[in-house]
Parts: sequence; structure tokens; C-alpha cells
Amino acid sequence: MSESIDVNQVAKMIKTRLGNVTPKLGITVVGYNDFVTVDYENEFGDKASNFDPYDYVPTQSHGIVVIDINSTRPSFGKLEKYDLIVGVNGKDIPEVDGVNFFSTTIQPLEKGNTYNLNVIRYDEDLEVFIEVLVVVTV
Repeated sequence: MSESIDVNQVAKMIKTRLGNVTPKLGITVVGYNDFVTVDYENEFGDKASNFDPYDYVPTQSHGIVVIDINSTRPSFGKLEKYDLIVGVNGKDIPEVDGVNFFSTTIQPLEKGNTYNLNVIRYDEDLEVFIEVLVVVTV
């Protein structure tokens, strides 16, 4: 004996599930000071022996560093790994407790919200750090 599922019921279930997806920017961040003070070789072994965080972020700065971007979330293709977010929606990210400030500032995270992120990233073609405005809509 076999069983079958009505395709219309499956479509209804998928539509319901997709409508209830929790909005997220889809990034993992770490504070600037934490990013530049880690002993990478000691922490990650020989693979990180030549890793210099100042190749990716400017010296004497502040903000939060993007260390991962979820490919299924709205930040993908807009933010890049090692982007330094220094401001969100016109507010500077403070030197102390920047990750918490960022999380609080983007709340409530609701579908349709737009976030203007002031980002410093390394431009490999120009070989300098540039500031760009990244707009992400959840």
C-alpha cells in the first residue's frame, strides 16, 4: 500500500513556512579590538602563521569586523568578509561594546527594514582602504 500527498497541501505548507522565516542580516561579526589582538598562530595553528589582521582592517580604528556571511541571507553579495562596519543608520559604532551596540541598533529586525552600513574595506585594485555605504534590506 502506498500513500500520496496532495501537491496543493505541500505548496500551502511551503508558503506558510516561508512566510514565517525569521529575518536576519546573515552576518557573523567580532569587535575590532578582538579581531586585531588575537594571536592567530597560537589560536589556529600553522595555517594562520602569516595572517596579519591589519592586511584587512586599518590600524587605529573601531567598529565591528564581518567574519562570515550566510549565503542565504540579504547581506550576501553586499558585505564582504573582513569588512569593517563603523556605522549603522547614521550612528557611529563605539570603540567599546560595538557588537552589542550594533545588535541593539538594528532592532527590531523586521522584514522590509533597510539598514545603511558605513563600511571600510580594503580595495585590492587601489591597494588602499576605502569607505563605502552598503545598503541591506531584510
